[in-house]
Amino acid sequence: DLRASRPGLEGRAIDAFRRGEQRAMTMGGTSADAVYSSLWETAVSTSQILQAGVQIITTQDGNTLPMPAVTAHAAGASAAANAPITASDAGLALVNLSVSKNGYLTLVPYELTQDATFDLDGYLSRAAGRELGNQISQIAATALIAGATVSGATAPTASVGASGTTFTNALKTLFWAVNGHYRNQGSWLLSDSTAASIDKIVDSQGRYLLQQDLTGSFPFTMQGKPVFTDYSLPAPTGTAKPIYFGDFSALAVRIAGGIRFERSAEYAFGNDQIAYRALVRTGAAVLDVNAIKFLALTAS
Repeated sequence: DLRASRPGLEGRAIDAFRRGEQRAMTMGGTSADAVYSSLWETAVSTSQILQAGVQIITTQDGNTLPMPAVTAHAAGASAAANAPITASDAGLALVNLSVSKNGYLTLVPYELTQDATFDLDGYLSRAAGRELGNQISQIAATALIAGATVSGATAPTASVGASGTTFTNALKTLFWAVNGHYRNQGSWLLSDSTAASIDKIVDSQGRYLLQQDLTGSFPFTMQGKPVFTDYSLPAPTGTAKPIYFGDFSALAVRIAGGIRFERSAEYAFGNDQIAYRALVRTGAAVLDVNAIKFLALTAS
């Protein structure tokens, strides 16, 4: 069973993330659907990488999944009547999309489960979703840094957040370095600290590079494209890669076996505690190096 979905869209298939053992997650009047929905939606809202339009692939098992990764696309060619058509092959490589297990565990006094006057399961599912979202973000960011290997522009580290045109022009160069097919679907993805520096930059007419999105769809835009930030990406120091632009559907994030959210009254029986845990097996890989380009920083 191989499915793909785009986070950030209404009506996400929550069932795809509910496989695995379930243990009585209906106490307090909260249904299992509501608990799992809350957990996954919190994970997505926590991770701006997931919101940037990555491709989410769900599988029933965690076996290594070979995926085609594009290095160059086949090109068409014109041909005269009765003349042969020039052949062009795409550059393809296999990427092994494997997964690792990540988890969240918390212990709750039995008295709290009896006396709580609020939605305890809902609260814990949101807390678990936030932590799993952080872990998925870190894995996705690591894959992005390693897999997005094409530089679209270069700028010195010292120019980040500084006045003048050096860094502004570098961002514009990065924007136009991405092919129009990808640029039309493009988004920016950068670290929080990088966004804080860019937020202080104005152009020659006194306009800030980061603009409030008047449609309300995204907090900020740059060059008319949505800006997403994630703490998992590096700060703009040294020769780090803190800024990316392109079509992030080229970044595949895999969820194997769904998200498990379970409770146990036996694990901490001696302390009269109820254990809640959430588990996810996840991995990520860039499948098209042409779709996402980065800003290369130089130390001087």
